[in-house]
Amino acid sequence: MFFAFEYRQIIRTKEQADEGSRSLGVDYSCLFCAGHLAVTRMQISIEWFRLFFTEMNIIRINMIRVFVTLCLSLTISIVYGAEVLEGSLSCIKGEKYITVKLDCSNLVYKKDRPFQDFLDKAQRIDDWEHESLKYFCRKFNEQTFKAHLSAVLETSKNSGTFEIVIAPFNINGSGSIKGEVYVFNKETREKVATISFKGEGDDNDEITLRDPMKEAGEELGKLFYKSIKK
Repeated sequence: MFFAFEYRQIIRTKEQADEGSRSLGVDYSCLFCAGHLAVTRMQISIEWFRLFFTEMNIIRINMIRVFVTLCLSLTISIVYGAEVLEGSLSCIKGEKYITVKLDCSNLVYKKDRPFQDFLDKAQRIDDWEHESLKYFCRKFNEQTFKAHLSAVLETSKNSGTFEIVIAPFNINGSGSIKGEVYVFNKETREKVATISFKGEGDDNDEITLRDPMKEAGEELGKLFYKSIKK
Protein backbone atom coordinates (compact mmCIF):
# COMPACT_ATOMS: atom_id res chain seq x y z
CA MET A 1 0.00 0.00 0.00
CA PHE A 2 2.79 2.42 0.98
CA PHE A 3 4.84 1.70 -2.17
CA ALA A 4 1.80 1.90 -4.49
CA PHE A 5 0.97 5.31 -3.05
CA GLU A 6 4.52 6.58 -3.59
CA TYR A 7 4.54 5.22 -7.14
CA ARG A 8 1.32 7.15 -7.92
CA GLN A 9 2.92 10.26 -6.42
CA ILE A 10 5.97 9.88 -8.70
CA ILE A 11 3.76 9.47 -11.79
CA ARG A 12 1.66 12.48 -10.78
CA THR A 13 4.79 14.57 -10.19
CA LYS A 14 6.22 13.49 -13.53
CA GLU A 15 2.99 14.52 -15.30
CA GLN A 16 3.15 17.91 -13.59
CA ALA A 17 6.79 18.28 -14.58
CA ASP A 18 6.01 17.37 -18.18
CA GLU A 19 3.24 19.97 -18.26
CA GLY A 20 5.60 22.60 -16.82
CA SER A 21 8.28 21.66 -19.34
CA ARG A 22 5.90 22.07 -22.25
CA SER A 23 4.79 25.50 -21.03
CA LEU A 24 8.38 26.72 -20.48
CA GLY A 25 9.98 24.85 -23.31
CA VAL A 26 12.46 23.19 -20.92
CA ASP A 27 12.55 19.52 -19.89
CA TYR A 28 12.57 19.53 -16.07
CA SER A 29 10.72 16.24 -15.67
CA CYS A 30 13.82 14.14 -15.02
CA LEU A 31 15.00 16.57 -12.36
CA PHE A 32 11.64 16.53 -10.62
CA CYS A 33 11.41 12.75 -10.74
CA ALA A 34 14.96 12.22 -9.47
CA GLY A 35 14.38 14.53 -6.52
CA HIS A 36 11.09 13.00 -5.63
CA LEU A 37 12.51 9.48 -5.95
CA ALA A 38 15.34 10.37 -3.55
CA VAL A 39 12.87 11.70 -1.00
CA THR A 40 10.72 8.59 -1.41
CA ARG A 41 13.70 6.30 -0.84
CA MET A 42 14.61 8.25 2.27
CA GLN A 43 11.05 7.89 3.57
CA ILE A 44 11.13 4.16 2.87
CA SER A 45 14.47 3.82 4.72
CA ILE A 46 13.15 5.74 7.72
CA GLU A 47 10.01 3.58 7.80
CA TRP A 48 12.07 0.38 7.54
CA PHE A 49 14.34 1.42 10.43
CA ARG A 50 11.32 2.41 12.52
CA LEU A 51 9.68 -0.98 11.96
CA PHE A 52 12.98 -2.79 12.60
CA PHE A 53 13.64 -1.11 15.94
CA THR A 54 10.01 -1.52 16.99
CA GLU A 55 10.26 -5.27 16.35
CA MET A 56 13.58 -5.43 18.21
CA ASN A 57 12.05 -3.66 21.21
CA ILE A 58 9.16 -6.15 21.27
CA ILE A 59 11.60 -9.08 21.14
CA ARG A 60 13.74 -7.53 23.89
CA ILE A 61 10.71 -6.94 26.15
CA ASN A 62 9.52 -10.54 25.65
CA MET A 63 13.00 -11.88 26.45
CA ILE A 64 13.11 -9.80 29.64
CA ARG A 65 9.70 -11.15 30.68
CA VAL A 66 10.83 -14.74 30.12
CA PHE A 67 14.06 -14.13 32.03
CA VAL A 68 12.25 -12.56 35.00
CA THR A 69 9.73 -15.43 35.08
CA LEU A 70 12.51 -18.02 35.08
CA CYS A 71 14.39 -16.18 37.84
CA LEU A 72 11.27 -15.97 40.01
CA SER A 73 10.52 -19.65 39.45
CA LEU A 74 14.08 -20.60 40.34
CA THR A 75 14.04 -18.41 43.46
CA ILE A 76 10.75 -19.90 44.65
CA SER A 77 11.94 -23.45 44.05
CA ILE A 78 15.14 -22.76 46.01
CA VAL A 79 13.58 -20.97 48.97
CA TYR A 80 10.40 -23.00 49.41
CA GLY A 81 9.30 -26.57 49.11
CA ALA A 82 10.68 -30.05 49.58
CA GLU A 83 12.26 -32.31 47.00
CA VAL A 84 12.66 -36.07 46.78
CA LEU A 85 16.38 -36.74 46.38
CA GLU A 86 16.24 -40.51 46.35
CA GLY A 87 13.63 -43.24 46.28
CA SER A 88 9.87 -42.87 45.97
CA LEU A 89 6.82 -42.13 48.12
CA SER A 90 4.49 -44.31 46.06
CA CYS A 91 4.61 -47.03 48.72
CA ILE A 92 2.80 -44.71 51.15
CA LYS A 93 -0.39 -44.93 49.10
CA GLY A 94 -3.10 -46.63 51.10
CA GLU A 95 -1.48 -45.95 54.49
CA LYS A 96 -3.60 -44.21 57.10
CA TYR A 97 -0.90 -43.26 59.60
CA ILE A 98 2.79 -42.46 59.45
CA THR A 99 4.93 -41.95 62.56
CA VAL A 100 7.15 -38.85 62.87
CA LYS A 101 10.46 -38.53 64.73
CA LEU A 102 12.93 -35.66 65.13
CA ASP A 103 16.66 -36.41 65.12
CA CYS A 104 18.88 -33.43 65.99
CA SER A 105 22.00 -35.48 66.72
CA ASN A 106 23.85 -34.09 63.69
CA LEU A 107 22.49 -30.55 63.85
CA VAL A 108 25.21 -27.88 63.63
CA TYR A 109 24.84 -24.21 64.50
CA LYS A 110 26.11 -21.90 61.74
CA LYS A 111 29.20 -23.54 60.19
CA ASP A 112 30.76 -25.61 62.93
CA ARG A 113 29.39 -24.60 66.31
CA PRO A 114 27.45 -27.05 68.50
CA PHE A 115 23.66 -26.83 68.45
CA GLN A 116 23.72 -26.22 72.20
CA ASP A 117 25.17 -22.75 71.50
CA PHE A 118 21.98 -21.92 69.63
CA LEU A 119 19.79 -23.32 72.40
CA ASP A 120 21.63 -21.17 74.94
CA LYS A 121 20.57 -17.97 73.15
CA ALA A 122 17.11 -18.07 74.76
CA GLN A 123 14.99 -19.85 77.33
CA ARG A 124 13.56 -23.15 76.02
CA ILE A 125 10.93 -25.46 77.41
CA ASP A 126 12.13 -28.95 78.35
CA ASP A 127 10.08 -30.86 75.78
CA TRP A 128 10.57 -28.44 72.86
CA GLU A 129 11.28 -31.32 70.46
CA HIS A 130 7.97 -33.02 71.21
CA GLU A 131 6.07 -29.73 70.99
CA SER A 132 7.83 -28.75 67.73
CA LEU A 133 6.74 -32.04 66.17
CA LYS A 134 3.13 -31.33 67.09
CA TYR A 135 3.24 -28.28 64.81
CA PHE A 136 4.81 -30.39 62.06
CA CYS A 137 2.02 -32.96 62.29
CA ARG A 138 -0.70 -30.33 62.34
CA LYS A 139 0.55 -28.65 59.15
CA PHE A 140 1.31 -31.97 57.44
CA ASN A 141 -2.16 -33.30 58.13
CA GLU A 142 -3.80 -30.15 56.78
CA GLN A 143 -2.32 -31.08 53.40
CA THR A 144 -2.87 -34.87 53.45
CA PHE A 145 -6.28 -35.31 55.11
CA LYS A 146 -7.98 -35.63 51.70
CA ALA A 147 -5.76 -38.64 51.05
CA HIS A 148 -6.73 -40.07 54.48
CA LEU A 149 -3.10 -39.99 55.67
CA SER A 150 -2.17 -38.62 59.10
CA ALA A 151 1.24 -37.96 60.63
CA VAL A 152 1.34 -39.06 64.27
CA LEU A 153 3.86 -38.92 67.10
CA GLU A 154 5.52 -42.01 68.56
CA THR A 155 3.34 -41.66 71.63
CA SER A 156 0.18 -42.06 69.58
CA LYS A 157 -1.82 -45.28 69.88
CA ASN A 158 -2.17 -45.24 66.10
CA SER A 159 0.70 -46.56 64.05
CA GLY A 160 1.51 -47.44 60.48
CA THR A 161 4.04 -49.35 58.42
CA PHE A 162 6.27 -46.34 57.74
CA GLU A 163 7.94 -43.59 59.71
CA ILE A 164 9.35 -40.16 58.92
CA VAL A 165 12.66 -39.21 60.51
CA ILE A 166 13.31 -35.45 60.31
CA ALA A 167 17.07 -34.84 60.45
CA PRO A 168 18.05 -31.15 60.31
CA PHE A 169 21.80 -30.71 59.80
CA ASN A 170 22.22 -26.93 59.90
CA ILE A 171 20.62 -24.03 61.77
CA ASN A 172 21.66 -20.43 61.17
CA GLY A 173 21.70 -17.42 63.47
CA SER A 174 18.05 -16.58 62.77
CA GLY A 175 16.82 -20.09 63.54
CA SER A 176 16.20 -21.24 59.95
CA ILE A 177 17.09 -24.86 59.28
CA LYS A 178 18.13 -27.10 56.40
CA GLY A 179 18.09 -30.85 56.47
CA GLU A 180 16.81 -34.11 55.13
CA VAL A 181 13.84 -36.33 55.84
CA TYR A 182 14.15 -40.10 55.68
CA VAL A 183 11.17 -42.38 55.18
CA PHE A 184 11.67 -45.88 56.57
CA ASN A 185 9.73 -49.10 56.56
CA LYS A 186 9.52 -49.73 60.30
CA GLU A 187 9.51 -53.49 59.99
CA THR A 188 12.41 -53.98 57.56
CA ARG A 189 14.25 -50.69 58.35
CA GLU A 190 14.54 -50.16 54.62
CA LYS A 191 14.92 -46.51 53.64
CA VAL A 192 12.36 -45.89 50.91
CA ALA A 193 12.95 -42.17 50.31
CA THR A 194 15.25 -39.25 51.10
CA ILE A 195 13.82 -35.74 50.93
CA SER A 196 15.51 -32.35 51.28
CA PHE A 197 13.74 -29.57 53.17
CA LYS A 198 14.16 -26.04 54.54
CA GLY A 199 12.28 -24.07 57.17
CA GLU A 200 12.31 -20.44 58.26
CA GLY A 201 12.54 -19.83 62.01
CA ASP A 202 13.63 -17.47 64.77
CA ASP A 203 16.29 -17.63 67.45
CA ASN A 204 14.35 -17.03 70.66
CA ASP A 205 11.26 -19.25 70.52
CA GLU A 206 10.82 -21.28 73.67
CA ILE A 207 9.55 -24.09 71.41
CA THR A 208 12.85 -24.06 69.57
CA LEU A 209 11.86 -25.40 66.14
CA ARG A 210 8.20 -24.41 66.13
CA ASP A 211 8.28 -22.25 62.97
CA PRO A 212 10.66 -24.41 60.90
CA MET A 213 8.57 -27.49 61.71
CA LYS A 214 5.37 -25.72 60.70
CA GLU A 215 6.84 -24.82 57.31
CA ALA A 216 8.45 -28.24 56.84
CA GLY A 217 5.18 -29.95 57.74
CA GLU A 218 3.23 -27.94 55.19
CA GLU A 219 5.72 -28.48 52.36
CA LEU A 220 6.22 -32.18 53.07
CA GLY A 221 2.47 -32.64 53.36
CA LYS A 222 2.04 -31.16 49.88
CA LEU A 223 4.76 -33.45 48.55
CA PHE A 224 3.26 -36.59 50.13
CA TYR A 225 -0.24 -35.69 48.95
CA LYS A 226 0.97 -35.12 45.39
CA SER A 227 2.80 -38.45 45.37
CA ILE A 228 -0.14 -40.36 46.82
CA LYS A 229 -2.66 -38.89 44.36
CA LYS A 230 -0.65 -39.84 41.23
